[in-house]
Amino acid sequence: MATRPPAAPWVRPPLRSLRWIESFLSGLNGEGFSDATAVYAYRAFTSFLLGHLLWEVAAHGADISTADASKATPGQLADLLAQYPTLRRLQPELAQDNSRKEFEHSLANLMRRLEAAVAKDERYQQAGATRRQAVADGGG
Repeated sequence: MATRPPAAPWVRPPLRSLRWIESFLSGLNGEGFSDATAVYAYRAFTSFLLGHLLWEVAAHGADISTADASKATPGQLADLLAQYPTLRRLQPELAQDNSRKEFEHSLANLMRRLEAAVAKDERYQQAGATRRQAVADGGG
């Protein structure tokens, strides 16, 4: 999930297909995003997606802990947790599964961030004005 293509190690996981990434970025450019805003949107989206994918995998029981932690006995884990009173106190709230609500909230936040980015993007604003004029002229 978090690997990178050897031909382009600077791309971000979880998207590994250069074709998908090309399509994503060129699609944003095609809608009027400047290169800088397209890269911003790509980074924001991949961070959002990777975070939620990792959380979902963990929530469904996959072991994403370090090797040392996964070998600990329940007693050792309880001893370790005893060192963290805030974690112990908040355990009931932290153990609640609010993934659906958190996903929706995070997605809405991502959309607000992208809206703010394109609002500052002169190329996007010019492309939008061109599209609006084409519609007003009966061509769109």
